[in-house]
Amino acid sequence: MFMLSTDTADTRILGYTLNCSVGMEVFSTMEEVLLRVHGVPADQLCWASLADALIDLTWRQEQWGEGTISQTLGYWGGDGVKRITINNPMGVRLEWDDVL
Repeated sequence: MFMLSTDTADTRILGYTLNCSVGMEVFSTMEEVLLRVHGVPADQLCWASLADALIDLTWRQEQWGEGTISQTLGYWGGDGVKRITINNPMGVRLEWDDVL
C-alpha cells in the first residue's frame, strides 16, 4: 500500500510524503510523486486522509481538465481504503475554504 499525505503550512503546499513498504519518501512536487508511483496499481494508492486529497484538489486545478466534472478519490478511512466522488459540475476553481 502506498499512502500519500500533503505537507502544508497555512494555505501553502510544501510537498508530499509517501509511506510505502520501504519507509517514508518526501517529494517537493506532485510530478515527482507520479514518477515514483508509475506502474503501481490504482488500488494500491490512496491519500492518508480525505483532507489530504481535498487539499491537493484545490491546489492542482489542472487535475480537473477541460470537461472534467467529477473525480473519484481513494483515502484511508481507518478500517481500510474508502472512495469518494467529488463533483465540480461548473468546472470552477476550488478554493481552500471550499474543502476544509
